[in-house]
Amino acid sequence: MKIEQGRRLYLSGRQHPLARYWGTLEPPNDDRQGQGEVSQPVKGRFGIALLQVGKIEPGEEKTFEQIASQVKTEIAEGRAKSEVTTLRDKIEDERAAGSTLAEAAKKLGLSLINVEAVDRSGRGPDGQPVPNLPQTPDVVSAAFSSDVGVDTEALQLPNGGYLYFDVTGVTPSRERTLEEVKDQVEARFHDDEVAKRLLAKANDIVGKLKAGTNFAQAAQEIGLSVATATDLQRGKQAGFVPVKVVDVVFRTPKGAPGTAEGEKPTERFIFRVTDVVDPTLDASSPQSKAINDTLQNSYVDDIVNEFVGRLENDFGVNVNPAALNQATGGGAQQ
Repeated sequence: MKIEQGRRLYLSGRQHPLARYWGTLEPPNDDRQGQGEVSQPVKGRFGIALLQVGKIEPGEEKTFEQIASQVKTEIAEGRAKSEVTTLRDKIEDERAAGSTLAEAAKKLGLSLINVEAVDRSGRGPDGQPVPNLPQTPDVVSAAFSSDVGVDTEALQLPNGGYLYFDVTGVTPSRERTLEEVKDQVEARFHDDEVAKRLLAKANDIVGKLKAGTNFAQAAQEIGLSVATATDLQRGKQAGFVPVKVVDVVFRTPKGAPGTAEGEKPTERFIFRVTDVVDPTLDASSPQSKAINDTLQNSYVDDIVNEFVGRLENDFGVNVNPAALNQATGGGAQQ
């Protein structure tokens, strides 16, 4: 733990997770600690704290060349956010003046995506998923919570942009006739039968592999070729191996054969795990930092929840979670 510029609570160069509950912890100006020393009691948002200086690092002045790319990126992001905000205000002005979303988009030179029809599951009248529908935010759920003629609120996009939508029509739900779904039913029945036979055949081959049959020989008997995939990682596609198959592979012991469905029911993979390599831990990688931050926040949340629970029991009171989130900034963290 160390005190840096602004004398805020830090751990390993990053703001300590407890700081979002306790607020800024600043010792009195006349209370300067050396390494290993403990401060006088400091008042925080929820109580009194003591700060111990674990390490003191001298300040560092970075050259412009070291931070040039970061400065350029921040300037570009600031300008982009400003332009997005200005454009959002123009759209709101147009809508307030009575323009439809299509009219506002045309006037401001924005592209408009027209979805003829979509159901709650994101599928069109043909039963297929409607392409290019954003999942975050969930525009389909927002649309089904609205109605024709309702002036809907813009949805916030993860990149800082905004998504506007209008409901121009509502088709009441109904049972489709056999003629409308006949082709889909036939295709589904065909795929289900193919999937069942593939699974039975794959299980038979896996049984032979477990009994000692060579992998290449088993593939040759049914006219299939053998391909090798390496460097598989959890949750990621590895060349020709889909994510669904990778997940099953990681649940299979070394040396054991297995089978898994591909990207669609009519595809099936048969595999054998030939080697398992433990990855080298890189504490500075983005993945490691993300895991560390998640664990730290979970640890802090557990401590605070235990602390609040004890106070509730001791004083016989109840806590309003919404008000607590607002006071601690918990809502902003979620």
